[in-house]
Amino acid sequence: MTFSDIKQRVYDLLGLTGESTLVGRLVNEAKDELVTAAKWWWLETSTAHLFTANTRSYTLETDVATVVDMFTSTGNPIEFVHRTTYENMYRESDSTDANPEVYTIEGGGAAGQPVLSVWPTPSANSTATLRYIKRVPDMALDTESPSQIPAEYHFAIVKGAIAKFREWEDDPRADSARMDFEQTIQKLRGLPGTPVVEEQT
Repeated sequence: MTFSDIKQRVYDLLGLTGESTLVGRLVNEAKDELVTAAKWWWLETSTAHLFTANTRSYTLETDVATVVDMFTSTGNPIEFVHRTTYENMYRESDSTDANPEVYTIEGGGAAGQPVLSVWPTPSANSTATLRYIKRVPDMALDTESPSQIPAEYHFAIVKGAIAKFREWEDDPRADSARMDFEQTIQKLRGLPGTPVVEEQT
């Protein structure tokens, strides 16, 4: 469904004729809640990442939301370390090697994508494999679609937007609408290949 289709479905089910800006915002919020509810198989993908000689920091592509893991050109895993660990143990090191051994996420780029730093500094160009979770950007134009989300999951966004609208109105039906949305997500979580998100510590 397009952004327009999803909003129209919400309008129809709520009996609305206006509130276009509000409904659009709630649709995007429901999309975000769905996306972060599980480690969805349809959001995970991989790509080639170029390490450049004498370069430690890399701003990733705008479609990257979260890095899952990385592997060198020879297939060896590159270990993730917390930024504090990187600062304490690797930041000041001037070691170089053909392939990095560890990486950390420094923060966000201009479009919110991860900025990645590695150690040791690559001594030559090489191509690594980056496995990551795709970003699902907010929809603004009616013709846009959450194309990263399978079409058969779009109904969950509709249910989420309805729940959020009921909550915004302090409607007595808000609790049942919220329960319907959460039960829908639970059912989708139960599909093969979709583990539930666990809190990171």
